[in-house]
This record gives sequence, structure tokens and C-alpha cells, in this order.
Amino acid sequence: MGAFLRKIREYPLEARLAFTVMLIGILLRFAIASYTVEGGDPCYHLSAARFIGRNLQIPLFEPLGREIFAHEPLFHLTAAPFYIAFEQLKMGDLGMHLISPIFGSLSLVFSYLISRKLFNLKIALYALIFTAFIPLHIYHSTTAHIDMAAAFFATLSVYLAVNGNFYGSSAAFGLSVLGRINSVFLAPFHAFMVIRRNKGNYFKILKILAVFFLISFLILLPWYARNYELLHNPVWPFLNSFFGGYYSTGHDRKPDKIGHMLDFKDAYLEVFLALFGVPDGKYESLFLFDSSALRLFVMGFILFAFFSLIPILFWLFNKPFREKNTSIVLWIALPFIFFLYFYQLNYANTSTRYILGAIPFIGILWALGVDRISRIASPKTIGIFLVSFILIFSASEMVKTGFITVKWKSMDKDIEWVQKNTPKDALIIAPGQCFGYRLDRNVYPAKGTGYNLNPPLDPDIAEIDYIINADNAVQKPIPKNILEYYLPYFEVIYRNDNTNFEVYGRKHLY
Repeated sequence: MGAFLRKIREYPLEARLAFTVMLIGILLRFAIASYTVEGGDPCYHLSAARFIGRNLQIPLFEPLGREIFAHEPLFHLTAAPFYIAFEQLKMGDLGMHLISPIFGSLSLVFSYLISRKLFNLKIALYALIFTAFIPLHIYHSTTAHIDMAAAFFATLSVYLAVNGNFYGSSAAFGLSVLGRINSVFLAPFHAFMVIRRNKGNYFKILKILAVFFLISFLILLPWYARNYELLHNPVWPFLNSFFGGYYSTGHDRKPDKIGHMLDFKDAYLEVFLALFGVPDGKYESLFLFDSSALRLFVMGFILFAFFSLIPILFWLFNKPFREKNTSIVLWIALPFIFFLYFYQLNYANTSTRYILGAIPFIGILWALGVDRISRIASPKTIGIFLVSFILIFSASEMVKTGFITVKWKSMDKDIEWVQKNTPKDALIIAPGQCFGYRLDRNVYPAKGTGYNLNPPLDPDIAEIDYIINADNAVQKPIPKNILEYYLPYFEVIYRNDNTNFEVYGRKHLY
């Protein structure tokens, strides 16, 4: 250990600081993941991964909280073996929760190596600070969203490409798309890199590109062939009207007007807020607190978030192409941003997580801006700004996760009651996606609250055993008009007024 520490001290200051920042970022991810209780989409992904671990098969129409499993399966296929291994110690859920922190931590390592190779130690340090502590990256490194697995392989693919290993990069690229389809927008970068490194040798360029995309295609082929065979759309539910997917969905909207992208709240404000950790970018979440002091803290946080992006503007308006490798970064960042608004145009809402793979490269642009500001500001000022960036955004994610966890854990007794008083094979109707995972039961979304499929896959009323409803800070209830559809056949058998949690059983059973 002593020899290792002495060797560390021989490195330049920026490298030693980067090592410290990386270590803090990794420890932060595992610390938050250790106490987080999942909400929203991660619950469904954990249910699917657990199903694969238990049954050694990929789900399709099984009632896991959504109607159809057609997501890119990289996260689930990775989490399932962890579930199997840790379940030997009755800790299968913990095993699955390790996936995102592992991928998030590895992405910090490779993003740092990329920026160090393309620029210098100082830029690499600044970019690492941005990537390690921007709330969007922390959040997806600590929850079971599928995006961090894809983002890691996207980063690995870039790292291998900038080091000239195109065939290894092609395998990582294929895996990144198998993790999330938006990674396909790395393709322009890879074509650019092949052309750049083989200028004038057109035969070699065509050969490398052909082999590159063939390797990626072969990795993706089994999954997309499966979706095409079963759903008539390889990328279901994306572009479903284009492919004529068998189950059409209300989520598939044709781009009938450009106005969706001009909506300030949906297209820009929510992107900004989600980047800084506000769930789904919904500004309504900022007003959940009754305390004036907490509201003041939230407003101060938002102001600092705006302020923290000034370096990007400084880069943009101050000779943005001064550094020779800036074009490489833009070939990655801009296509991801394009996909974000392509999605917005088609679906009339924006999911900022779709630019997660671009975060390390947006971080490089931010770092270039910080470097230029450092030429007119004192080292002390830059140091205070960077330390504030680390502390404020780390604290905000820890507090937010703690708040959500406390709210979900307040329903632990309700969940326990259902588990003790319902059969394991019961079919339950519930709002959201989390009750299937938490209850470990067959759970289907309430009628009309899922993908709005045509033809619908809603179970017949006679097949349903129980209905669960909840209305609190972390779970929205079944819409009243939809709940009324079920009520003639069901009655309340359990209610907790403190958590607004209700269980309905079939009337003829009680």
C-alpha cells in the first residue's frame, strides 16, 4: 500500500485530483444505491430481470406491470445472473441493484480516459467533475433504469474507437444499442472516426465500415428478429405506425406539427430540470414541499443549476473550435441531442435520459468553457465553483433519493399485508409499474392506463383477483373513471388512511 501511495504522489496534481474525484463519485453511487427504493420504470425492469433469473426465459406478455416486454434487454440479461447468484443468499434484489452503480462507475473511468487522450489532464479533470456529479448521471447510476448499461457501452465504444480498435468498438456499439436504441446515433461518430484515421484510402474505409456494422448487426439481429416476429416491429413501440406493428399504441404519434419542439415547458424546461435531477423534469415536483425554507432551498438550487451551465456558453461563444479534437466530441453529442428532439417530435414529450450517453462529451464542452473562464478568473474562484458543483449536486441527489425512499417505505406494512393475504399466483390490477415488483405478484396496469394497445390485452374482469390503489407523493392513483369500471365487482378489504393505500377483493369471495 505504501509503495502504491508513493507512486500516486509522483503523478501530476490534476491526475491525483482526478483519482480523488473518481473515487468520491464511485463511492457516492454505491452509497445512494444502497438505500434507494426504486420508483417508476426501474420497478418494471427489475420485475423483468427477476422473471428472467427465475425462469431462464425472456418475458413477452407476462403481467409484470406493463402489457408487453419489448425493451432492449441488455440491462435485464445482465441483472438476471446477479439475481441468481445473490438469491443463493436470499439477496437477489440487492444483486440486481448493483448493475447501475457498476456500469455508472465504469463509465466514469472510461470517460476520463477519453477526455485525457483527446485533450489534457486539466480538461479531463473538469469533464470528470461534470460527468461524476451532474444529477442525471448520478441518478441513472443508482437506479435500475436501463440507460446506464447502454451509456457505459457507448462510452466504451468511443474509447476503443479513439484508440483505433474499431472492431472491439463495433462490439461495444452493438451492445450499447442492445441496451437502448438511442445509442444508434453513435453511428455518425464511428463513420467519422474511420474516415479520419484512413484519409484517402477509400477501400480500407469501406472495408472497416462494412465489418464494423456487420459485427454490430449480428449482435442486434436476434433481438430485433424476435420483436419483428412477435410484434411485427423490430423496435416496438418506436415508429410503430411506420412498421405496422401488430399492437398499435397510443404512445406512437406521427409528427403532425413542429410545434411540439417549440413548446418551452415540454421541450426545454423539462430537459433542463431532468438534467439536474428533477423527476421526469416535471416542474410541479418543485412545489411538493410545504416548508418555506425548503422551497427557498429549491429555488436556490435551480439558480445554481442555471449558473453551473455558464461554462458551456463560454465555450460556445469563445472560439468553440480552438481545440483540434472538438469536432470528435460534437460528432457524439449532437446526434444524441437530435434524438432527444426526434423523440419529442414523435411522442410529444421529452425524456432527458436519452442523452445520457452524451453526458461525458457534453462534460468535455463544459470543461473547455471552465478552462477558458479560468484564464480570467482566479484559481480560488474556479476551485470554489467546482467544489460547490460537487457538494450541491451530490447533496441534492442524496436528499431526493432519501425523500422518495421514505415515502415508498411508508407503504411497507401495506405491501406486507398484501403478500401475506393474497396467493402468489393472484392477478392484481394496479396503478403504475412498481406494485408488480414490490408485491412479487402478477400485476397488470389498470384498464386504459398502459400503452393503450389496439387490440387491447386487458384481462377479462373475471380473471382479476384483486385491485390495489394508492394516492400519495410517489404513486398516483388509478383514474377515478377507470376505477369505477371495476368497482361493481369488487369491495374494499384493506385500507390505510395514512398512506391512502387500498386493496379491493372480488365481492363473491368475501
